[in-house]
This record gives sequence, C-alpha cells and structure tokens, in this order.
Amino acid sequence: MLASLPPEQLAAFLKQTSDRELEAIEHDWGWWGRPNQQAPKGDWRTWLLLAGRGFGKTRSGAECIRDQVIHHGRRRIALVAPTAADARDVMVEGESGLLAIGPPQQRPQYEPTKRRLTWPNGAIATTYSADEPERLRGPQHDAAWCDEIASWRYPEAWDMLMFGLRLGNDPRVVVTTTPKPIKIIRELIADPTTAITRGSTYDNRANLAPAFLQELVLIPPSGQFRAPARRSQEGGELPSATRAPIRTRLSDRRGWVSTKASQSGGILVPVRPF
Repeated sequence: MLASLPPEQLAAFLKQTSDRELEAIEHDWGWWGRPNQQAPKGDWRTWLLLAGRGFGKTRSGAECIRDQVIHHGRRRIALVAPTAADARDVMVEGESGLLAIGPPQQRPQYEPTKRRLTWPNGAIATTYSADEPERLRGPQHDAAWCDEIASWRYPEAWDMLMFGLRLGNDPRVVVTTTPKPIKIIRELIADPTTAITRGSTYDNRANLAPAFLQELVLIPPSGQFRAPARRSQEGGELPSATRAPIRTRLSDRRGWVSTKASQSGGILVPVRPF
C-alpha cells in the first residue's frame, strides 16, 4: 500500500516507475487505500463499514461503487444519503465523491436536475434522500451506496431500497456510517449476509490535520474520558446501551489502550479496528 510508505521509500518507488505505470497507479485504489478501506472479498450482500469521523468512509464507498461500475457490470445504482443535500455535497460533488475519483475519461457526467450520474459505459446512478422513502418504492437497482445510515430519520428508506435491489444475479450494497446503538445498525450486524469492517479516525492519521486529531482524541489532564457518543465518532465503536461507568465500559473495549501520561495530559489511542 503506497499510502503507508515513508516519504523516502515512496519517492524511490515513484522514481523507478514508468509514466504509463504511474498513470495506472494514480487511480488504482488497490495501491492507495488501506486494507480496511477495500471492499471485502467473498460472497456478501451488504458491506457495512463502521468507522469514526475522518476515517475515509466516503472515499471507500465511492471507490467501491466505481469498482462495481467499471469491473463488475453494475448498471443501475442507488445513492442514498440522509438528505438530498448530503447526497449531492458528499457522495457526488465532495472531494472524495464520485466526480473526484478515477481516471478523467472514466468519470460520470452529473445532471443535478435529474439527480443522475451517467458513466461512459452507460451505467446510471440516481441520488435519493432517506427523508423521502417513497421515492425508493418503484425504482430497481443492482447496486447501492448508503451513507450515514445511522443518521437517517426514516429507517424505512432502507426497506424500500432493499425491495428494489433486485436486478442482476448478485445485487450488492455498501453502507458507510458512523456507528450508533440503533436498531438498523444492530440488525445489519446480525445479518449473516453482511460483511463488517470497523475502523477508527486514528487509522487515517497520516492524512488528517494534527489539530483535528488533537481535538478528537485529547483527554483533559483531569482524566475524564470522552462520552461514548464522542468515542463512536473517533473509534468506530458501537456505544453500549448499558449504564455502566464510562471508565469501566472503556476498559472493556477491544482495540483501545489505556490512557498514558503525556505532556499534553494523556492521549486515548485506538490501536486497531475491532
């Protein structure tokens, strides 16, 4: 994975690579994405990516859809976000959205008034707002991307989407979301056809502003831990519904290490996705 190489090693690798190879590598997500940003192998219907803020969920979802369109023959895709503005601003026009990734000659054309993206190979994606579940009642799709499903006001939008996910031999959906202890997330986790990836903000620390990281993971000198809801933004964990003390719950979480003293008062560090 090139993104994980030290600058000196990356520079050396790029120097000995031909221009044609560099052009191919530049837009190959397999070279740049972290392993937990890659769609899982095998037979799954839903890929559930539970991760903290800043992990790179949007890029992961967009790259998954691009791969499905370019390499797996998907032709009718649903893009569902909490609101219509979220679908446009994040999934489509965002800096990690579908219009910003892949070779320029493979990128889709966007028609905002029709809520439609059309790829050169004829594949079509349509944006939907989870605030309007009825819009998903009729359309059929062979792939879908659902963003921040834990923030959907009307979870029945998921049901409407799945009723229409019936084209082709192997329709699939990728769900990218910050976890919350709500019914739809728990049902997806329990579904045997769901492939689950968990990650934390800290996984993407090399690409995040130091001030952002400090704001998320710094523990005040008083030793008070972040609230569970805040930690779900950082570590991609599903907050417990129990009322046990925060310190006790935190100590039981896989993937977190104990607080260690530092000049700034201590840092809570997620050491691996769980």
